[in-house]
Amino acid sequence: MRKLLVIADDSAEAETALKYAALRARNTGATVVVLSVIQPTRFEHWAAVRDEVAREARSSAENRLSHFVSLSESLAEHTPEGHIEEGDLKTALEATIAKDPEIKILILAAGVDRKAGPGPLVSALNKDGLFQDRALPVLIVPGNASEDDIKALAN
Repeated sequence: MRKLLVIADDSAEAETALKYAALRARNTGATVVVLSVIQPTRFEHWAAVRDEVAREARSSAENRLSHFVSLSESLAEHTPEGHIEEGDLKTALEATIAKDPEIKILILAAGVDRKAGPGPLVSALNKDGLFQDRALPVLIVPGNASEDDIKALAN
């Protein structure tokens, strides 16, 4: 089965990418895979504080994933796969893609503020490159697309 990968983060455009992926999955019979990444923290002092920061990061990732999975489920009319990975974004993406050969496309949304650039994920991928071991298309939807625009693009 073909799978569409979306990253669950706190950016303004992330839900746009998810909505497109969910509707596209519904229209094509694909499955949505939602990835939430726990970014590493560099807190070296006081183990109790470090552990609490780690717990809060995991809780935030779980809440974000739950929200994205629920939204995808309501739009795609099926339950998406949800994954949490720890590490930097590039490593987490590469690990997720390596584990599942059925992931056929990564869907992102461009930044909603044109002055701020294309958005953090698009910028990171452009700067760092990705997918050294596997060719994977990246589809970028307009971050400021309306609900009607998303529906039209997903058909």
